Amino acid sequence: MGGCLSSNDPIRRRPGSKPLPRELLMPVALPVAPPDTSGGGFDVVGRDRTGDGSGGGAQPVRHARLVEEKSVEWPVVWDGKPVYVYLDVSIGGRAPGRIVIRLRPDVVPRTAENFRLLCTGERGFGFKGTPFHRIEPTLWAQSGDWEFKNGTGGRSVYGLHFKDESHKLKHTGRGVVSMVVSRPDTSNSQFMIALDKTEWLDDLQVVFGEVVDGMEVVDAIEGAGSADGTPTMSVIIADCGQTEKPVPKPVPPPPPPPAPPAPPPPPPTAAMPAAAAVPQSTATAAQAAAAPTAPTVASAGAVPPVATASAVPVVAAVAPSAPPPPPALRPPRAA
Repeated sequence: MGGCLSSNDPIRRRPGSKPLPRELLMPVALPVAPPDTSGGGFDVVGRDRTGDGSGGGAQPVRHARLVEEKSVEWPVVWDGKPVYVYLDVSIGGRAPGRIVIRLRPDVVPRTAENFRLLCTGERGFGFKGTPFHRIEPTLWAQSGDWEFKNGTGGRSVYGLHFKDESHKLKHTGRGVVSMVVSRPDTSNSQFMIALDKTEWLDDLQVVFGEVVDGMEVVDAIEGAGSADGTPTMSVIIADCGQTEKPVPKPVPPPPPPPAPPAPPPPPPTAAMPAAAAVPQSTATAAQAAAAPTAPTVASAGAVPPVATASAVPVVAAVAPSAPPPPPALRPPRAA
């Protein structure tokens, strides 16, 4: 009896593509040791009952800890206030950056409370020191195995695992946070941060929150991933806990609008025909010869005349000549 779903199961397939990676849906329900009534062999947690290392011929069973156990059912009451938790993630040994996640206890109170308690460590265990063990760019970044730190372990605050609450919230895009399961009703502590829309997981994994601050840290986590999911450098949750609503970062003012384009240059003027062109020196000499010269009056307070383009040449006035004298009257001749 295997715990993982078959790779041909339609719930594990993306529409029109190859099956999902098997390690996405972690194996949490592997075969366990059958009860031994002979008094020898190994017990259900792999301890040698005979003490000589042989176990009386029986072989230990890996992951015997995964024997079914009932989760502790206690009511979770939401007080109506928004709940925010943070993950301080160190990448490649550098100073950690903070991711703030808003939980959704209004829709999935038990799942949200499980994640909150694993962040605060109030039950004596939690996410602090847990790595992101699987990172596939454009798909997901998976973490939460605080027990074995490799994707094969994990435990919820209610027990080994607990039932799915609701699939009302969907994997709508980047930053959505959901539980990672191997089959229905096996949520424990492993979770993933979606790096893109993963709608084929809507009916399998329970969405319980979303990243509301620190997407630049999520981008850096994605940069440490690889095609097969193996991180290229250490990505560790250095610290975690509960926090208040993040203060929105100041939005930089929009850049000034671009300057309007410069007007086009004026079209070039038509050149004067060569036949009508007059040399500058000849035209100047002709104008100077045709222009009459006005008498110059020398006086101390005289104002020199102002030449204007519309000035009319001054013509000297000529006094009219006196009429000729009348002819002298001659006396008539005598007959």
